[in-house]
Amino acid sequence: MQPSVVSWYDSNASRLAGAYEAVPPIISRDWLADLLPRPPAVVIDIGAGTGRDAGAFAAAGFEVIAIEPSACMRVQAERLHQVPRIRWLPDSLPTLTTASRSGIAADVVSLNAVWQHVGPADRPRAFRKLVGLLRSGGLLVMTLRHGRDDGRGTHPVSLAEVESLARSHGMQGVRAVPSPDLQGRPEISWTAVVLRLPDDGTGAAALAAPHPHGSQERDLQAGPASGAVPRSRQFCRAGGGGRRRACPAAVGLGRPELAPTLPAPCEDRSAAGARQPARCRRARLRRSWLAGP
Repeated sequence: MQPSVVSWYDSNASRLAGAYEAVPPIISRDWLADLLPRPPAVVIDIGAGTGRDAGAFAAAGFEVIAIEPSACMRVQAERLHQVPRIRWLPDSLPTLTTASRSGIAADVVSLNAVWQHVGPADRPRAFRKLVGLLRSGGLLVMTLRHGRDDGRGTHPVSLAEVESLARSHGMQGVRAVPSPDLQGRPEISWTAVVLRLPDDGTGAAALAAPHPHGSQERDLQAGPASGAVPRSRQFCRAGGGGRRRACPAAVGLGRPELAPTLPAPCEDRSAAGARQPARCRRARLRRSWLAGP
């Protein structure tokens, strides 16, 4: 994200806090609520702003990583939402450097009113980073802002562009829903988009879900059906190519009732003082992110 955009939010954080908090959180929107996994699934909220959505996810029992590049917005967020389940992280698109290196595999990655701040030339890279944060079967949730730039540094967005990027990464469309601006600005409108990263190894699943406002919804194209991945099974990236493989040591991290002990190879090598396998190092790193200091 451009420094000028971050600077705009730093300068306007106090003014924006009230307006943002008055809008219902994304977890309550009827186009999303029926698609969410059960808590305590892991949610990464990118461009978390004043923490409205992160706070609502945490209150519902989700484990939340809230990413916000504006220091002043984070101050507002931590003042308004003092919730232990939220871990705050200063990072931004298109690189998401810290988040990408953390080894976290999320059940949901959410971008609410963020994509318009990513320049068109940076969007392929940014989308690749977003997909890299998802576990197989995970959801990518985006709201696309349509309308003029009001000085904060926005670029035109389109559903067609997002669909094209999704297809290039083998993602399936689940839902696309147009909506008016919830702050009452007549010159602004939105499109909510939900995408799913299919179960690896079996292809796309037919997951287009019914929606209570069918006349306003356009389900995106989905592929042949396949079995679902048990939600407790986590995946981690293998090397730098973006491929995923089962990561036994990551099962249940951030969820004490599910977390097993590390498998014997990790324990044996640690006792011998040798360098541990990459999957074990990633598992411990992910535990530290979710558990906090």
